[in-house]
Amino acid sequence: MMRGVDGDAGWTSVNGQATEASPMTNARVRGILARELDSLLRRLALGEIPVAAKGPRELELRDGGIVLATLEVDPASGLAAALRADGAQGAMSRAFSDYRDVDGLKIPFKVETKDGISDAIFTMRRVEVNPKLDVKLFEKPAERPVSAPASKPGRR
Repeated sequence: MMRGVDGDAGWTSVNGQATEASPMTNARVRGILARELDSLLRRLALGEIPVAAKGPRELELRDGGIVLATLEVDPASGLAAALRADGAQGAMSRAFSDYRDVDGLKIPFKVETKDGISDAIFTMRRVEVNPKLDVKLFEKPAERPVSAPASKPGRR
């Protein structure tokens, strides 16, 4: 399955068959993407998000006085151990583990996600940093015409 969101429009493609996503699905996907660790950390690195220590192992990432998420740090490695946030869709958490070196970066090869709707465990087999990708991978697949079932001989 592949899902794309561009502004207010979005689509889901399963086995090459694309369907328009509902506004609720698009809003949920945008909310999840806004809370993703890399997005938050990028904004943090750019100085766009103030940080407050919540405890010896936790940092609160804030925006305009609103807590966007709490980042739990592993004291032994200094790496992100978990990210938690509360939103309109409920509580969301991600736990990061099995860090490995990839092109000089520490990458979590296991991510456990809980979002109040479903739980998932993502295990990466391979990670590439900045691979060359065909731009067509990001295009919405063409709609396939629905074909009528073939009629059986001798029947009308």
